[in-house]
Amino acid sequence: MNFSEALYFLKKGHKLYRSGWNGKKLYIYLHTTSSILSNEQLADDIEAKTVFYICDENKKTVNAWLASQADLLADDWNLIKSEIE
Repeated sequence: MNFSEALYFLKKGHKLYRSGWNGKKLYIYLHTTSSILSNEQLADDIEAKTVFYICDENKKTVNAWLASQADLLADDWNLIKSEIE
């Protein structure tokens, strides 16, 4: 799937990965901080509202993730298998 389709699933809470990534067993997910921040804080700081994270399957490494141009144009996005079962 392409990134537009992947983004739809990320917004629904699914985890996704690219088959073209060199690091195996890595995936991304979208974390929403709206449950932590008040509406007033969200209005003041939109960037704090949502953050993409990338991590390994055991969540030993979790980092903020920013899509590259290659990620945005890729057609090899996939849902984590456990997310679709």
